[in-house]
Amino acid sequence: MRCHLLAVLVALTVGSAVAQPPVPLLTVRRQAADVTTSQQSGAVSTSDFNAPSLAANNLGAYTSYAFPGLPGGVTGTYTATAPAGSPTGYGFGLMNDSYGGSQLAGGGQDNYFTTGGRVGPDGSHLLAATTTLSLNQTSYYLGVHWMAIDPTNSIRLYKGATLVDTISAQYVLADVGLSAGTAYNGTNKRSADGTVARTNASEKYAYLNIYANSLGQGFDRVEFDNSTNGSGFESDNHTLGFSLIDPAQQAGVVLVLVPVPEPAGLLAAAGGLLLAARRLRRG
Repeated sequence: MRCHLLAVLVALTVGSAVAQPPVPLLTVRRQAADVTTSQQSGAVSTSDFNAPSLAANNLGAYTSYAFPGLPGGVTGTYTATAPAGSPTGYGFGLMNDSYGGSQLAGGGQDNYFTTGGRVGPDGSHLLAATTTLSLNQTSYYLGVHWMAIDPTNSIRLYKGATLVDTISAQYVLADVGLSAGTAYNGTNKRSADGTVARTNASEKYAYLNIYANSLGQGFDRVEFDNSTNGSGFESDNHTLGFSLIDPAQQAGVVLVLVPVPEPAGLLAAAGGLLLAARRLRRG
């Protein structure tokens, strides 16, 4: 009886192995819950996607969109190609609905950026899985209000053709979903009459600051990806900086990766249980 029980425990232990989310090379910090814009001081530029203005619950579909307000001589452009079966122009979208985590002054929801999801009548149109932001100069800081975070979302940063780093949603959720408790659940919305209500509380919202730690970690291309399914990657208030930022001047708290059992540790535990089972049989 004891041997059978130990065998079951071994099977459960080995079967429960969970892979660790990859830890980024760049420094990733989260700002306080419900902060929807970058708190990074200094020379930074933000795209809030509020031009053109959209009516509530409306969609603007694009294959190209310029990042506004960059320093002199710097250009940045978002691009994507509409997937097969979707109307021409449906590369990525600007949306204005309850999934958005920011709001306009005086109330109401502002536009946000989305890719990799289904939009249009009855979700019949699929946006491109990946939208790329291309820069003509090297950036060392990216701020993103990552909204309604899905496990299949990721941000990839490149210098030319070289992948600098990948920020996975699993890594972010291991922090804002566990270390930070429920503080990042949903987002506050203020209506025009001043009423505040919590919306979409089943999903996480967090403003993340991503910093290069050296000149060698600079990037000039960013891919926003939701390749695995059609749930969408929603974000807003993208912010860029074009010089290294001293850690003492960086905004937010460094993400904490909550440990999960490593397969090696689980196998060692399983081995110990098997040894105990053998001893029981001999006894």
